[in-house]
Amino acid sequence: MKGGLIMLKLQIEGKIPVVFFRDDGMVVAYSPALDLSTCGETVKEAQKNFTNCLNIYLKETIKHGTLERDLLKLGWKSNPEKFSILPPEKSYKNIPVNILKRTEIRVPITA
Repeated sequence: MKGGLIMLKLQIEGKIPVVFFRDDGMVVAYSPALDLSTCGETVKEAQKNFTNCLNIYLKETIKHGTLERDLLKLGWKSNPEKFSILPPEKSYKNIPVNILKRTEIRVPITA
């Protein structure tokens, strides 16, 4: 407890669906559930870059108190009974047909 305030530690864990496809010679990693993307020269590099991008996104939105608002704008649904927020059922929008890989990226983050 600092200065009379209770400091809470937030832990987020889960999996985010990600697809990988080629565009302009690069491998793009895209998560429709978060409308978040990055790229790399290989699937492995794109996956590593996506994990870094995801961690930055989560840390910054938590730090600024905008994560829940962002997720609700993306179509996520609040579940107050379980103190959770659930991704949209159909989170894949217009994804190119030349998909190289579909996977889920594990999200361990503490803020």
